[in-house]
Formats: sequence, C-alpha cells, structure tokens
Amino acid sequence: MADGIVTWFDPRRGFGFISRAGFVSREDGGADVFVHRTQLEPANQRPAPGDRVRFTIQPRPEGLYATSVHAL
Repeated sequence: MADGIVTWFDPRRGFGFISRAGFVSREDGGADVFVHRTQLEPANQRPAPGDRVRFTIQPRPEGLYATSVHAL
C-alpha cells in the first residue's frame, strides 16, 4: 500500500491523479499515479484536491495506476 495526495480529480470524466511527492523519491517510479473512478472504495467516494488517500500501485505500460483507493 502507498499513501498520496489527490492533486486533481474530475468526477464528470471519472479520473484524476494522485501525487506521491514527499512519500517516495523519483527513483522509485515517480510521483504521479493515475486513478480511475472504478478503483475508488467505497464507489461513491468523490476525492478532491488535497485529500489524503491510501492505494495499491499497479505498473502499466502507460505509467502507474492506482487500485483499491481509500480515503484517509
């Protein structure tokens, strides 16, 4: 599990980004992680910029992807 801060999330489009800056170094895969609404738990959660979250990181060819995202 990783911790991060929501930097941007568009509920209408259903995706955004989580920053791991301050939690890991750039050598550890970078700071920005993509998040899709299907990975929010509970499903009705609407993250806002500045919200702290805990999630699992899945590497994908396009970059890092957040799964099992829970608000802290």
